[in-house]
Parts: sequence; C-alpha cells; structure tokens
Amino acid sequence: MEEQLTDTFTVGSDVKLTLPVIGTVALRGILRAELQEQLTRAVGRVIRDPVIHAQPLLRFSVQGGVARPGYYSLPADAVLSDALMAAGGPAREARVAKLRIERDGEPLWEGDPLQRAIAAGRTLDDMNLRAGDQFVVPERRAVADAVRTIGIALTIPVTILTLISLF
Repeated sequence: MEEQLTDTFTVGSDVKLTLPVIGTVALRGILRAELQEQLTRAVGRVIRDPVIHAQPLLRFSVQGGVARPGYYSLPADAVLSDALMAAGGPAREARVAKLRIERDGEPLWEGDPLQRAIAAGRTLDDMNLRAGDQFVVPERRAVADAVRTIGIALTIPVTILTLISLF
C-alpha cells in the first residue's frame, strides 16, 4: 500500500488530489504552507505515522528573450530568477531590465519594483504569483526592426526626390 503512495501526484484543476488507496483529498482553501499537514492527516487515516513530503509547484510561462520559451513548473519557494533560468536564461537580445510578470495579459510586476524583488531574492510565493502567470522578457530585436522599418520609410521620399531631380 505504501509503495502506491510513493510517487509524485498532481493536484487537478478542481483543486483535488486523487491518491491511490486514500481517494480524493480536497485542497480548496488550503494554503501552500498547510499542504503537507493536510496530506499527512488524510494519509494518516489509512497509514499509521505517514511521512509526507509535499512541495507545491507553480506552473507558469516564460516568453520572449530567453533560450527556451515555454511552460515550466517550479517550487513556490523558488526565487524569481529561477524562472528565467528554467527557460535557459536570458537570450543575447533580452532586455532583462524590461522584464514583466503578467496575469491574464495585464502587468502584475514590472520596472523597479520587480528588479528590486529579483535582487532581494524574493520567491514566487513572496510575490503572490499563481499558476498561469507569465514572465515576459522583451527583446531588443523588436526595437531594431522598428528602427530599421522607420529608416526605410524615411529613405523612400529622399529616393523619390532624387529620382525626380534627375529628370
């Protein structure tokens, strides 16, 4: 029975955890800090003196100027910079000073407050981040492309004027 419970289990979107032998454990309203205690009580109804190691993970996305944009899961007590490192670190064209954290497409953390939090070693939990939040690392390339496009657009009238003056 204990071997069936030695594994990694994921909390479902309904905020319930289904464990072999134990059944469903409701976790709605349980704080991350209370998770291990709650699971110990639930498993303790079936197994005497269970040893539970529960580590809440947050799933989030890292987009933009990183080596491997995508979705990642980290422990809630991971420092903010670990999110960037999970994605392979900033790319060469990354504008890390412009990093922002978004929730539902709206900036949640950005600018100096976010930079100070990173420097202070604040954790995902300290920042009240939730599953689904997104780290966005802007890239310099977008600025360079815009400048290049503007430059091309500005040279067109000069070229036309030059051609007209030749005739």
